[in-house]
Amino acid sequence: MTNTAMEPTTLLPGAEILMRLRRLIIVGILSAIGSWFLIGGSKGGCPGGIDADGGYLDAAGQPTLDQPMCSSLTLRPNGLMPVLVAIAVIWVIGRIIRTAADETDAIRMIDRTAAVLAIVAAAGIIISYVWFALTPLPDPGTSYSVFSPFPFATIDVDISPMTL
Repeated sequence: MTNTAMEPTTLLPGAEILMRLRRLIIVGILSAIGSWFLIGGSKGGCPGGIDADGGYLDAAGQPTLDQPMCSSLTLRPNGLMPVLVAIAVIWVIGRIIRTAADETDAIRMIDRTAAVLAIVAAAGIIISYVWFALTPLPDPGTSYSVFSPFPFATIDVDISPMTL
């Protein structure tokens, strides 16, 4: 009889639970790393510009001596996903110790936690990009604040003079 990936290769009691906990940790780490590398972006703009003589133009295209201000938004990941993974692993182990009736019950709890971590990471990536796409660029002459899709990502606002 061949051994499948889900069958323990040892006679150690609870080996199946340990294998599932290992899988939970791997799913958690991949979720944290994946969301860290996949959440990111930027957008920006400058109302105004530079004319053919090297002078500045305002938003209406009229010459001005004032250097136009540019605004940019930067989407970056929030560092809470690794914390969420650690909390989930500790929580499920505690829950198994307190409430699991048998090995099947413990495995079900671990599998559900792994699924939740993967779903939260995927949802976080999607929510971050949708939120970022819907966030308008600030007008450089006004006060502006951004509500970021916490806890998944952070949006930084930068308003600075146009560079040549």
